[in-house]
Amino acid sequence: MADRFLSFVKSYAEHFISYRRDVSEKARQYASGLMQAGSRKNIYAISEVVPDTDDRNLQQFITHSKWSAREVLDHVAHDGDELIGDATDAALIIDESGFAKQGKMSVGASRQYLGRLGKVDNGQVAVFGVLAKGRFATAIDTRLYLPKEWTDDGERCNKAGIPESERVFKTKSQLALEIVEQARRNGVRFGWVGADAGYGSGPDFLFALADADHTFLIDVHKSFVIYEVDPQLRIQEPSRRGRKARRLASAHESLSVEEWGVPDIADRRECS
Repeated sequence: MADRFLSFVKSYAEHFISYRRDVSEKARQYASGLMQAGSRKNIYAISEVVPDTDDRNLQQFITHSKWSAREVLDHVAHDGDELIGDATDAALIIDESGFAKQGKMSVGASRQYLGRLGKVDNGQVAVFGVLAKGRFATAIDTRLYLPKEWTDDGERCNKAGIPESERVFKTKSQLALEIVEQARRNGVRFGWVGADAGYGSGPDFLFALADADHTFLIDVHKSFVIYEVDPQLRIQEPSRRGRKARRLASAHESLSVEEWGVPDIADRRECS
């Protein structure tokens, strides 16, 4: 097992070597710590269980060393594709996970819904892309969700070291779409995209997948409103003088998914 682990880590060493510096050993130490530190995955816990490590050096490696997390993730995606990628039977599953935090300094930490805890609490949320086929699955990408209270606070972002290019608010659905697009750019083979109702609650993500010609299976809530014909949505006329119209309306009748039901295959109807 140890030999396999070292061989695996070594296959990523190229991402941590530049013409000026080689931090591949720090990468090995950090990866080893993630395997050994139990539920406590912070720098201090890792330095306690991995021989010849120093928490300050590991912190420097994580926060300031000039290696590209994007290149590492793309390499992970390539390896995952080689193992279980399939243009027909594999799926790219989108889901999110929350991580409870005690303080406010961790990037993206705020009071928000954490699915793992089933409640609103202080923590971080990230959107993940997982390649799955049969009983096998492997994460191939991730995006950290930054709430507006972060993207609107330049000083807070400066203290946390967030690059200016990343200080743009994006919904979780937008992050999910980035994951799908990145997988396609990386040549990852999958036949369809899957996600729960958190990503099926609004039509934007669904329309974006359809426009990109993706096959997808996304959960929706039973109250999700649909139309059996093109709704041709228009801005609703304001009800009061001087107030701007904000809602979209359609002349066609809408119905909920529960009302529409699931038709027989022989009598399937298309909906917008």
